[in-house]
Amino acid sequence: MAKLKDWAVVFLLTGAVILSFVDRYAFAVLLDPIKHTMHLSDGQIGLLNGIAFGLFYACMGLPLGWLADKWSRKGTIMACIAAWSAATACCGLARNYTQLLAARIGVGAGEAGLVPSAYAIMHDRFDKASLAKPFSVFTLGGHVGAGASLLITGFLFGFFSRDGGAGFMSGLLAWQKTFVVIALPGIIFVLLVAFIREAPRTAAADTRVEKGFFRLVKAQIGTYTLLYAGMAGMLCCTMGLLSWMPAVFIREFGFTPGEVGASYGAIVLIVAPFGVFAGGFVADALQKRGYEAAHPVVLLSGPVLTFPLICLLPFVGAATPMLVLVGALHFCVAIPQGVAAAYIQIITAQPIRSRMSAVYVMVGNVTGLGLVPVSIGYLSDLYAGTEGGLRMAIFYVLATSLATALVTLGMLFVRQRKPVPAGNSGGAVSA
Repeated sequence: MAKLKDWAVVFLLTGAVILSFVDRYAFAVLLDPIKHTMHLSDGQIGLLNGIAFGLFYACMGLPLGWLADKWSRKGTIMACIAAWSAATACCGLARNYTQLLAARIGVGAGEAGLVPSAYAIMHDRFDKASLAKPFSVFTLGGHVGAGASLLITGFLFGFFSRDGGAGFMSGLLAWQKTFVVIALPGIIFVLLVAFIREAPRTAAADTRVEKGFFRLVKAQIGTYTLLYAGMAGMLCCTMGLLSWMPAVFIREFGFTPGEVGASYGAIVLIVAPFGVFAGGFVADALQKRGYEAAHPVVLLSGPVLTFPLICLLPFVGAATPMLVLVGALHFCVAIPQGVAAAYIQIITAQPIRSRMSAVYVMVGNVTGLGLVPVSIGYLSDLYAGTEGGLRMAIFYVLATSLATALVTLGMLFVRQRKPVPAGNSGGAVSA
């Protein structure tokens, strides 16, 4: 049974992921002020919101996962928090598009090492039957962070827009000051993570697994392929909503950035955690009752519930029904996310878990963070001058992503209706 110290580590890592999402999605609230200040198109905003962040976030995950496996997972997390916090502050100091692009790249590259390292640290502290709960709590942090980002960013932008903190960095605009302020808590988290104690790893075991790395991956290649592809589709939905729906409320329904943060942010903060908890609770309950496909059936429930909802997006014509629909979407899309993270740990051997988690992060975020925001941005430019053009761009991209998830996770469920070979489950370790 996990100790209180094990859960303390989970909550600390969850705090770190909340911080990362606050820094990441502040851009979504500040998107229109940035666009007007720098005279950018939706396509250029999509590059900042997507490829600049997402591609480097995805591509740096694997080398940072390798570093965490070979060096120190705790040390990797500390370095990453320091890096992305500094880059977030640089977003606020940027004077032109090129500087802002470079800063967004820095945020993405810095955040890439957190999730793979945190997954491996948590797995070493919990047994297989209880694994979905801590992973769901950790995944919950992403949704809490996204909602908190909208709330905090909207509040800070409104505060600085009203000449609040007039003496604070007086040469900067309100959106620039907001970036600088939200970067500051990173210093505290670097210090807190230093107190985490990692499980011991033996060099002999690492060497044996390293030699059989490709053999181990090949044995599960079908499962990995379907799981990664399906969850990439689900992540596309999450990232597409968070990246562009605030702009829909601002452009179509006349919301201010502060109002978007207060309404949309509160909805994400409240409903998405329930989705994550529901998925983890059901998966653990089915696992304890001996259901062999416990995790795959919960994974499949995500696109089954979400796809019909996204089809309603083009037809909602008022702000309140749109907020209700968006809340339902965030609940349903959150259901499989913690379960997917736990499932990867279950089927993967201990010394390579950070790397396989990094591959998962890379695949999901090349599409979800890299391609989806920029695809929506350029489609929106094509629909420029058309009523609801941005909303239709969101619908086309997300409906395609969810259809992919429905097919691939359905195939995974059929494939895994038999016992799944588990990796080394690891032992619990005290903090």
